[in-house]
Amino acid sequence: MTMLLSSDIWSVVPAVRQSQEFQELFSDMVSVASILAACCTAWSVIRTFSTYVEGQGLSMWTLLRPVVILLCVTQFDLVGNAISQVTGIFTRDMAAYVELDFTEFTEKWSELMSRQSELSQAAIAGDMVDNLPKEDDPLWKRLYGYIKSCTIFMLGQGQTSLHAGVETVVSGLLMLVMKLLMYGQQILCNVYLLICLLLAPYVFALAILPPFSGGITHWIARYVQISLWIPIGFLVMKFNLVMANAYLESVNASDGFLNVLADQYIVIVYQIVIIVSVASVPKIAGWVIESTGTNEAHGNISSMGRRLISAASGGKL
Repeated sequence: MTMLLSSDIWSVVPAVRQSQEFQELFSDMVSVASILAACCTAWSVIRTFSTYVEGQGLSMWTLLRPVVILLCVTQFDLVGNAISQVTGIFTRDMAAYVELDFTEFTEKWSELMSRQSELSQAAIAGDMVDNLPKEDDPLWKRLYGYIKSCTIFMLGQGQTSLHAGVETVVSGLLMLVMKLLMYGQQILCNVYLLICLLLAPYVFALAILPPFSGGITHWIARYVQISLWIPIGFLVMKFNLVMANAYLESVNASDGFLNVLADQYIVIVYQIVIIVSVASVPKIAGWVIESTGTNEAHGNISSMGRRLISAASGGKL
């Protein structure tokens, strides 16, 4: 299960992109998108000059924007690689830290289970000593005492083994669900990123047209949001496990049999909370993108581009 949460998961997208099947499909889609972008660019340039002839002002950014997008579409393999490299920089170290936390959690949980077993054995031994008969007791009372002590020992051992087995199985299943959920999100993340890359040339080509001018911004926001699933998932897992490890450490340093029994169930609750947190990773990634003001990004980028072009042309056109 260790390999499921490895930073190598991020290498899946580049590996698939380098495959011959994906390259052929991607090349075909880029070719069709390039034709679409060329048609949209021609229409946009003609429309821009027609408005200029009618006496309206001509903006250099309005004229160059479709050409720049056309170049991005025709060379989208380079553009896609650049975007993938930028979004995949900060994922590898997080995976390594999470692996260390899983190891520490397993060790502390085993220590807690061992401590419970020791305390249970001590409690059983104390009950047996309390019920042992005295040497001067009658024969029937001594037999009754020995039988009662043996019964306490066997029932105590069985109850301890049952509790330990159930708690170990439940904790192991929760840990398995936790890791499988994380791994499933990583698979979905890679699949969605590949689909986004395949459809990106068409999104860029249609963005030349005014009704779809915000498509590039929204596509980048969506791509970054999906890319954030892996690092945010690692962060959520790390923070939850750090809290669980700190709690286990405090429990193992405390005294009291009843506290140990209660704390074991609290740790199981911690694991359930981690599962819920991991399941909410896509929503958290959406909140991150929404908090960056994606809806205003396109207007800001376009305004910046117009100012740069105007400054480069000396204010002409």
